[in-house]
This record gives sequence, structure tokens and C-alpha cells, in this order.
Amino acid sequence: MPETGSEPKGVAVPPIKSAVAQAAYECPACGSDAHWNPAKHTLVCASCGTALPPPAHAGEPFKFRQRPVADGVRDASTAPAKDARFAVMCSNCHAVSNFDAGTAADRCSFCGSTAIVPYDALGDRERPQCVIPFLIGEGEARDAASKWYRSQWLAPRKLKKAAHIDTVRGAYLPFWNFNADARAHWTSTKGRSGDVAMRFDGLLVCAANDAPDELITGIEPFPADDLRAYDGHYVAGWTVGRYQRDLALSRNLAHDRMNAKMLAQAKQDTSGEKDVGTISIAGAQYANETYAQALLPVWMLSYTYFGRPFALVINGATGKAEGKWPVSWVKMAFLGLLAAWGFVFYMDGETGIKLPFWILEGLWWLVKWPFTRGA
Repeated sequence: MPETGSEPKGVAVPPIKSAVAQAAYECPACGSDAHWNPAKHTLVCASCGTALPPPAHAGEPFKFRQRPVADGVRDASTAPAKDARFAVMCSNCHAVSNFDAGTAADRCSFCGSTAIVPYDALGDRERPQCVIPFLIGEGEARDAASKWYRSQWLAPRKLKKAAHIDTVRGAYLPFWNFNADARAHWTSTKGRSGDVAMRFDGLLVCAANDAPDELITGIEPFPADDLRAYDGHYVAGWTVGRYQRDLALSRNLAHDRMNAKMLAQAKQDTSGEKDVGTISIAGAQYANETYAQALLPVWMLSYTYFGRPFALVINGATGKAEGKWPVSWVKMAFLGLLAAWGFVFYMDGETGIKLPFWILEGLWWLVKWPFTRGA
């Protein structure tokens, strides 16, 4: 996000580079700035509502140009510039805003005009090849949040009414897209072993440092059919992140996800067999590893429930939501009692059947006790 104002004393200030934002997309009717509109799937003037023609080749399918991961990891120039900031001069009002190292585009903090820093000025060795445009607007994101509230049946019943959305921010986040042939050897506590092999295409790892990985993973998949070659039209008026998580670390995270999927496959393959025991991955190998970078749309919301903050993310193309929520201890206690009854019933069916009646009799005795103790 843009940063303005002076820095507090005693705080180390990252080096600042300078750049000029590319020319904004001008409305042919009134000359105002045009931004990407998710509902109309094109640029729309922020002042008069005129829709601009869609980007050239907008309907053409996109295919990644994959690069070997080993080459990218060896190339030191793929490391992100974590400390440098950019003093970005707005092409409209010529005011200067400071973009932090993780931002490639935003709106000018003075006039609100689109401020996209050309990737040539950023100097990033790795650049997004493509983008999935925002197809879900803010109103639809809020509707998705309300629907998500209602779906959390372990949350308090008051969640939908008592949750207060504090911030709603739409951003294009950078993702590493990995392909690989993976093979793993598994062993079990019963002395069994075997091999599992899987092909992974389009496995995503978010390259933004501040993104909640467990939530981002929960809103996958992103629709590959909506991938478009990168064009400033699609990101005009929106926040665009630069990659801050380097390729080597992201590859390791991708391997972790591959291992988890292969472990699940091994368990599925042996689900019908007896005496398998607990399975674990003993070793994994990866071949034909390639990667590319893409920008994907994510709505990031924060809400409070009786003073406690929670995060919620929404897929900006599909509306799928994932987040954290408060737990209803009443419902959890009920589930605990239900699980305990299920265990008793499994161990002794007759006792399991009688147990609920014993509990009801005990509760009824407690209700009557204050009125009968003086009799």
C-alpha cells in the first residue's frame, strides 16, 4: 500500500528508488481515470461510468511459459528486493507516493488515480506472465462473507449479526505456479511399504509474505480458463503485490504440499487392506520441475466479534471463502458429550442405550430437588 508522511525517528528507513507510474487509462468521454470493473469485465470510468473497449486479445486462452526450477533457484537475480521502496510519481497529478517493496500498483494517495509501476522500472527478474482478472466485486465479496458466516455451524448463532467487517481490500497477489513429477516411498508402523507417484500441474504457492497461507489454500482452485496474458488494463485501480517469498523457499513449500497429497494417495490406495498401520512418507523425489508466476485476485477482509479480530479471504474469481471464526463452547460441549456417548455405545451397546435415560433422570432429579428437600 502507498505510504505517505515522514518516518518516525530512530527507525531504520529502507532505501528508496524512484519511478514514474505509467499513464492512466483515460476515459474517452470525460478524460477521467478508468479502473477495472469486475461486473462489466472491462475498464469503466470512475466519473461518468463509460465502459472502455476490452483489452486486445482479451478472449484468447493463455498458456504458461514454464522455466526449470533448478535454473531459477541458481539465478541469484530471482531474489526479491525486500528492503527497497519506490517513490512513485503519479502520471496524473505528479504527486509522489511511497510504495513498499511488496507493491507494484495501487491508487495515488493524493488524487486516487491509477498508479502502476512498470515492471521494467521495478527491475524484477521474475515477472507475472498472466493474471486472472477480478470477477467478484466488493458487494459480492460481502455477500460471500455473509454466506460463509451462516455456513460455520460450530460458530455462535450470533456471528452473522454481531460480526462487524472492519476492512475490505481487493488485491492481486503474486503466486508461483509449479509443475512436477513426484514419487515417494512410504512405510508403515506395521512394517509395510510401497511407492506412490503423482503428476502435479499448476500447484500454487502464494509469494506474498503477509498472506495467510492456510486461508489462501482454502479458496483454491482459481479458474485456469480465465487466465489472461498480463496487461495493465486488468489491474488498473487495484493493489498489485510483488513477490516477496523467493523461489527456493516457495519450492520447499510446494514440496510439502506434494508430500501431503502423496501421503493421502498412499492411504487411499491401502484403505481396503488389513494391518497396514500408520503410513508416513519416507522419501520423495521430484523431476521435471518447472515454474512460472501469475497474479490472482483475492479479497481480504478483517472482522471483529465482540472485540476479537478474525481474518477472512475470498477468491476474487469464484467467490469461495475461507476464514477463521469464534467457536461456540456450548456446541463444542454438546459434540464432546455426543462423542463420549458414541464411545460408550461402541464399547457396550446396552449401557449406551440406557445412558441418555440415566442422564435425563439425573437432570429431572436436580430440577425437583430444591422443591422436595423440605418435604
